[in-house]
Amino acid sequence: MIVKNKSLWQLGFVISFLMLFYTCSRQDTLRANIKDRLAALDTLTLTQPEQSLLDLDSLLIDDNLTTLERAMLLFKKGEALYLNDKYHEAYNVHLKAYALFSELKDKYNESRSLITLSGAALHMGDIETSQVYALKALHLAQLIGDKRVEGKAYNQLFSLHFKLKDYDKALTYIKATDSLYSKTTDTTSIIAIKSNVASVYLQLKQYNKALTSYSEAMSLSQSNRNPKTLVSVLNNIGYTYIEAGEYNMAETFLRGAIQLNKNIKVINAAPYKGLGSMFLLSKKIDSAEVNYIKALKIYATNNNAKEEIEVRDKLIAIAIMSGDYVKALDNQIVRDSLQLDVSRLEKNRLLDFANVNYEVKQKETEINHQKEINTRNQWLLISTVLLA
Repeated sequence: MIVKNKSLWQLGFVISFLMLFYTCSRQDTLRANIKDRLAALDTLTLTQPEQSLLDLDSLLIDDNLTTLERAMLLFKKGEALYLNDKYHEAYNVHLKAYALFSELKDKYNESRSLITLSGAALHMGDIETSQVYALKALHLAQLIGDKRVEGKAYNQLFSLHFKLKDYDKALTYIKATDSLYSKTTDTTSIIAIKSNVASVYLQLKQYNKALTSYSEAMSLSQSNRNPKTLVSVLNNIGYTYIEAGEYNMAETFLRGAIQLNKNIKVINAAPYKGLGSMFLLSKKIDSAEVNYIKALKIYATNNNAKEEIEVRDKLIAIAIMSGDYVKALDNQIVRDSLQLDVSRLEKNRLLDFANVNYEVKQKETEINHQKEINTRNQWLLISTVLLA
């Protein structure tokens, strides 16, 4: 009787162990209906970002999701938030996705999450954290041999060093990205990379090299029939000619960008701001003011406070040069108010980010502790079955 009970007890443990193994193994599956919803959300994220976030939240409340399904949905939500400049929220969501991908040992998606985490941290001003994530993403991409993700990691390191004004290092990284993507058919990414290469040459005052890279980007934009991208490239070429002191050429490209914007019914302040800068440098004060005011209205409508502050600084200078001190003072009052709002938001953002880092460290400690407990329990279970 005792032997029989002992055998049943052993059998029960074996069945429990197998069920545990089965439950764990099915967590890396992605059901067809979830896969279809994720594919549909790709387009929705770009066209209706707010609706895509609502749809993702409705899917995430399902308790029956596998670990991979939850991780993929969180990844998609993090990307949607990032594309809509909600960097703090994107950072928090991607931390959760990254933790789940790590649990699944899914190095490909781990690296993808790390790249967005690096980008979000950079936007939030944490250079050190951004670099740690980017280098880790690069290591994983090279480990699994994924050239596309490797290129994205190099591009993120380019962005980081460009922000630090370490242009030589930035150029090294963006050239590495270019060499990886030049062999692909991803024209949109190649255009962005060529523009990034040009932006470094522009900072290094190597204007001919900058214009060559921008020209390559422009040719690709025309063949790709993407007017919004072409507007951006035309605008960048115009700014390059301003830096080179060739104002006639600058005006040609900036006005071309404005006209193309009108043709596709898009409002973009950058070409007007460029014309304002060009006319100010060439001492055509009235024309500079007209174009700066056009840019200002667009930035104000879009609640782009930082750009509005920069334009108001120029308008203050123009007003003082013209002897209109009342107008200068009016712009100064608005400018100072905007700066206070920006500084307040920046302070709150840094405080929130510090809290997030603390919570993440605390969560990592809890996870590691739980992993140790789980490992000990698993060995205890196996030992008990073998000894019984």
